[in-house]
Amino acid sequence: GLRLLHPFMPFITEELYQRLPRRTEGCPPSLCVTSYPEAKNYSFRNTKVEGEVEFVQNIVKSLRSTRSDYLLTGKDKAEVYIKCADDQTADIVRPHETLIQATTSSSAVHVVTTQEPPEGCAIQSVSINCQTYLMLKGLIDFEKEKVKLEGKKEKLVAQLTKLQDSTAVPGYEEKVPEKVRTQNTEKMNEINIEVEKITEAIATISKLQ
Repeated sequence: GLRLLHPFMPFITEELYQRLPRRTEGCPPSLCVTSYPEAKNYSFRNTKVEGEVEFVQNIVKSLRSTRSDYLLTGKDKAEVYIKCADDQTADIVRPHETLIQATTSSSAVHVVTTQEPPEGCAIQSVSINCQTYLMLKGLIDFEKEKVKLEGKKEKLVAQLTKLQDSTAVPGYEEKVPEKVRTQNTEKMNEINIEVEKITEAIATISKLQ
């Protein structure tokens, strides 16, 4: 533990190390000259648990992404349904319901397998075995939200058009530094993805109205 902390708290950890009782003659004289611990040298790593944690993190990311798509704030507490294809997947998710609820500003989290979530939800796929359902009905004014999203999309399209026009000028490849060209390309890709997500959100709202 002291070796792990040493790069961040060198003076305190060194002082503690020097005061450790029962140090043998073979111990290094200082933390400064000891090797940093590597995960491969320890057998306590559990790849199964790591995979489960990553899966739960992806569920949280999915729900946060959906909330962002519909411009929900932290005050907007939505009910969440997590549809699992089998009991094995559900057993991974259920112990983390409270964590998912807290980290996604949800009013409640329901993990279901055979039960179909109610209508009025925005749906995202986490994996082939799991989908998230965020209840929008009763939480947002669909018409008002649709207008907001269309306005945001309009601004993004205008921004994209401006960037595209700037990259289409004669001599762009020769006169503009490569770094700037790369940044422009990345920005256009980001805007395209954002426009696509907003378009999908508008389509979902239209279905729910």
